[in-house]
Amino acid sequence: HSSRRSGMIPRLATAERCVDAQLLAGTREGVAAAGGEVAWEEARAAMVDAMGASPDEAETWLAKAFGWSTWLALNRANYFKPELPEVGQLKSALGWLVNGPLGLRPEDLRAAVAASPKAYLREPQRSYETALAVAPEEFREPAQFLELVLRDPKVLELTYDCLGSCGAQCARCWRPSLWKLTGGALGMDRSPGEQSQPAGAGYPEAWRSWR
Repeated sequence: HSSRRSGMIPRLATAERCVDAQLLAGTREGVAAAGGEVAWEEARAAMVDAMGASPDEAETWLAKAFGWSTWLALNRANYFKPELPEVGQLKSALGWLVNGPLGLRPEDLRAAVAASPKAYLREPQRSYETALAVAPEEFREPAQFLELVLRDPKVLELTYDCLGSCGAQCARCWRPSLWKLTGGALGMDRSPGEQSQPAGAGYPEAWRSWR
């Protein structure tokens, strides 16, 4: 499995640099004020155990997944309510990521959570099933979908298909993300008999088979 896992290696370097001291300090203050210190500590420990992250990394990803980073960015606005993690649900999510169809190893899990904390820490099974259901036909087989996840963990955020008529959901829509994900590697959209264009031109073949 080493070859298929190699796509995650660049993400690991990114994860090393993701700790934000101000984010951590502000989040800890907010969690303490909400009376959530015990749950927070248990959630952090679960993250450390599951993926070998440092405690500060784990808290950073929890803060992003459960709205504390947004709350701080909004200057602790009263109208925005961040959440405390439900430890049982978090452990279930981590267990599914390791033992479910993605089968992520600790280093892969760490990189995936660093790339997209909310998608991987909050109901990842639902995100996976939805993303798989609306993916281009080429990627609806679990093995092909896994290859995309290992290439770019943010694939789990792609839970929408606008069907070619923009629904203002571009951040989670497959269509604007497809070219970036494939890099033109699937082939080009061309008429019968037309010569193949070089990589980087035209559109990926996946556009042609889109349901």
